[in-house]
Amino acid sequence: MEIKSLSGEHTTLIRDVVIMYTKCDNHQRVDEIKVLLESGSIGIIVALDDDKVSGFLLHYGHYSTWVGPSTVIKHVYTVNQDKLIFTKLLEEVVKQCRAKGIQRLDMFTEDAWVKEMLVELNFVNLSETEDWDTYRLEVQ
Repeated sequence: MEIKSLSGEHTTLIRDVVIMYTKCDNHQRVDEIKVLLESGSIGIIVALDDDKVSGFLLHYGHYSTWVGPSTVIKHVYTVNQDKLIFTKLLEEVVKQCRAKGIQRLDMFTEDAWVKEMLVELNFVNLSETEDWDTYRLEVQ
């Protein structure tokens, strides 16, 4: 298994990620992701088995008033909910955070298998320890 960070030049792999996650070939979404990768707004790390995407992790930078720069994992997806692939992807984003001096890594998920992995890896469930609620506004 190879773990690789994508750039805008990895059009085929970006397309594979989009198809894996959305189940459709969306050229517009691929182009949007390429622009976001090139600007540094997001990062995508993929796991490759025989040059095929077997999992990905999408993350972005965030600023915490308490600790400064932090990273948020927005999506993790693996073929067959593979825990080894999940762990390898997470190890890579942690390595990148350490290299940048980032001390906090947050993750949002609704997937039960991911929640189980996060508990096993000693993530703190803030919905249990803090009085935080999440809200969304659809801007149209």
